[in-house]
This record gives sequence, structure tokens and C-alpha cells, in this order.
Amino acid sequence: MIVNYKKIISLHFFIAYLLFPTSIFANDMCQKIGEVVKGKWEFDDSRTFSFIAGQPKLILDNKELEISSCLVTRISALFFIDNNMVNIRFNSNRQPENIYINRKFYKVTQHTLSEPTEAPEHINPADHFVAHTSTNYPNLYQIMQREDIAKAFGTIAYKFSPQLKIETRECGTINAFYSPSTKIITLCYEYLDNGDKAIEQTYGDAPIPIKANMKTGILAGVLLHEIGHAVIHLKNVPLLGSEEDAADRFAYVMMYEFSSSDPERLRDMVYGNLAYTWSFRQDILTKILTGHSRYMDEHPITEQRYYNLICLAYGSNSELFGKLRSSSKLSDDRAERCTREFNQVREAVSKISWESE
Repeated sequence: MIVNYKKIISLHFFIAYLLFPTSIFANDMCQKIGEVVKGKWEFDDSRTFSFIAGQPKLILDNKELEISSCLVTRISALFFIDNNMVNIRFNSNRQPENIYINRKFYKVTQHTLSEPTEAPEHINPADHFVAHTSTNYPNLYQIMQREDIAKAFGTIAYKFSPQLKIETRECGTINAFYSPSTKIITLCYEYLDNGDKAIEQTYGDAPIPIKANMKTGILAGVLLHEIGHAVIHLKNVPLLGSEEDAADRFAYVMMYEFSSSDPERLRDMVYGNLAYTWSFRQDILTKILTGHSRYMDEHPITEQRYYNLICLAYGSNSELFGKLRSSSKLSDDRAERCTREFNQVREAVSKISWESE
């Protein structure tokens, strides 16, 4: 079964909500946006869309589709629904003006008012996500306690695998990990807090939306990396090489698939991920003192992970990441292979079976 990225979930839109408060995510806003644009809307070639209230659904061309996630701002609403990515752009009256479906543009031409029907709710987030109490990071704990955040994390876990769970907790160290024995992804509050500090220290003068995207990149990167480990385990994905490297590559491909419709945000996310990755490099004295032991860890060394990510990014969009390639001094020999590297990983991910375990 070939993977349908959009059917899994829009992870990027969820994570953006955590760190980009001008956006609104999850069921409540999906329902509210259904009220704002309720009725049947026609566009260019007589195609139509309308909303169903309750657990949000959309009727597109007379087909009922379940919305997996929403990102709503003052000027647009974005959804992932079954096989389609939909971006509705509003006019000054907060009414649909243009609609993009799978990167194709249409002009909204006619509106017929109709009353939406109710739809039932499904996944119980409590079965797939828990936020443990924290004395040292109360702000992060309060965020993770919120009902919409719990629903988002729970849905993410369930969509990748009904067996998977996600938890946030204090770990006493900067870390994130997946446990095959419990099938739980643990995101440590220390890791999330350290990522926030890394961006503030490196890009403190950057505009708030850019920093928000960078922090999104850090959270998306670690979450997708650990989901990569979970997928490898739960889906019995065969490997010829390092699992850590495979999880890194899985994470970037998924980040690209979820974010490529917004190139500037994807770029910021990659820069944030790179900044955090680079912050873990060892100084020369530490390298001397640790000797060869740093080469014995299952994780690739920081510098190698850093350049692998640059290569994947450049290979996915050489125009968007051309400046990154130049500033990082990625060699011509490696750069020439980056598109092939990205396509190989993307093809491998596309062949993972997403049928229930």
C-alpha cells in the first residue's frame, strides 16, 4: 500500500499552533470555520465544497471527506482532508475568494446557503497522549495539558499507528526517545525548552513569525524522528544501514511533505532544525578528551547529521535552499548527488505499508 502523507495528518499545522499563536488549530476552530463559510460554494469548473458541522468534515464534489487538521488565520484556512490539501483564501469580508486544491488554483464563483449536518467524534486522545506534571517547566506542562493539544498529539499518534502513544515529561536530561517495549514516544520538557533557548540565542533579533517557524522546525524534527523509529519498529521496515540515519531521513521527508506548500515556512523550519543540531557539536577540547568514543555512538556525529540535512533540503528544492548550500560550503560533489539522495529516501518512505499492524 503506497503511503498517503496527507491522509496521515498535517503535523506541521499542529506544531505551528503550539509555537505560532496567531494561528488556531484543531476541532473547535474547524467547526467555527465551517460556520463562517457554511453553505455550498462553487468554483471555476463547477466543482463544489461545503462543510459538515461537528467533528469537521467537508463535502468536496459530492464526496464526504474527513478533515484531519486545520490551520486558520485571518486570511486563509488550510486543511488536510483525505487525498486533498485544501487552502481557502478569504476576502476582506471573511468569505472564500480563492481555493487551492493539491496546488491547483480555482476562483470561488457562487455560494448557496445550506444548513450543515452533524458528524460524530472519533479518536479518544487520552488513549494516545499523556502530559506528565512538571515542577521545572510549568509553562510547557500547562500547554500540553490543554484539551486541543492533547487531541492533536493523540491524533498524530493514532494516525501513524493505533498502537503508538506520545508522552511529555521531565527526564532530567535533554532528550527524546521511542521505546519499542512500551510503544511510547517520550518528548522531554528539557528538550523542548532547550530548543526554544537555542533559537532565541541564535536568532533573537529575527521577527517573531520567523522564530516561531524555526521553533516549529525543532519540534517537528524531533517528533518526526522519533515517529520514524516507531514506524521502523511497528511496520517492520527493513534497513540496510543505521536506524538513526534512517529516522533522520524519514523525518525530513515527512517534514517536506507536510510543509512544501509553504516554501518560506519550510525554509525557516529547516534553518531552525539546523541551528539546534549544530548547537550539539563538541568543541575541540571535548573531541580530544573523548577520543574515538564519539564515533562509537549509534547516532551519526553532529556535523554529519547537519550536512545530511542540508543535502536533503537542497535536494528537495535547490532554489529554496541554494543560499543554504553556499553558506554551508556544501561541496559540489555532494551537492550534485543531493537530488538523487532526497528522491531515494522519498521513494523508500512512499513504499511503507500503512495498513493496521
